Amino acid sequence: MGYAIEHFAAVSRDASFLSLPCDTVASLIGSDELPVQEPDVVSAVRSWFEHDAAGRTGALKTLVPLVRWPLLPVEVQKALHAEPLLKQLMALDNGVELGIKMLLECNSELRERAARG
Repeated sequence: MGYAIEHFAAVSRDASFLSLPCDTVASLIGSDELPVQEPDVVSAVRSWFEHDAAGRTGALKTLVPLVRWPLLPVEVQKALHAEPLLKQLMALDNGVELGIKMLLECNSELRERAARG
């Protein structure tokens, strides 16, 4: 797992990444040692999900909360309402609550940044 974390950018672009089980993807993206920016994490999760969207819908409740949404660039955070992963999550039973929580976390971070200057 250490290699995959250290080389996440390359690993996440490899075709074999798309076949990983949800728990492995969760371990990778949940690591505090990932040497990539959060937009790269979102892109990797989106690619993994879209590889088998019908079969992986339930995985969103596991993976989406692991993304550090407040670390995304401000412009990206402002457009999260259009993020496919969040839209899919909110379409699930009990997904609306989780999706709203993610959006509120980002909104709170944006307000704090604005207050700081």
